[in-house]
Amino acid sequence: MKTTKKIKLTTECGREFTVDLHEVAENRSVYYAEKDSETSYDSEYDFIVSDENYAIDWMQNNMDWYEMDSLKEISVDPPMLSDLEINDMEIVK
Repeated sequence: MKTTKKIKLTTECGREFTVDLHEVAENRSVYYAEKDSETSYDSEYDFIVSDENYAIDWMQNNMDWYEMDSLKEISVDPPMLSDLEINDMEIVK
């Protein structure tokens, strides 16, 4: 059964995205089902969905997150300007 779980990604600048765990599981399941005659798509899919750390590892080492079809940026409400503190000021030309 297709999972509806998401993987949340946070970039170094603080932007946050999600990708579908299903897309990662499908990528790995197809790969191993084709490479290993002793396994099946379904058994590989069930394995990776049940071990989320392995799913994250697979994604980091075998996929380009920014090219994934399910990539969505999590919208964050911008702060009110009146809530922001100024850390530094300088004159620029």
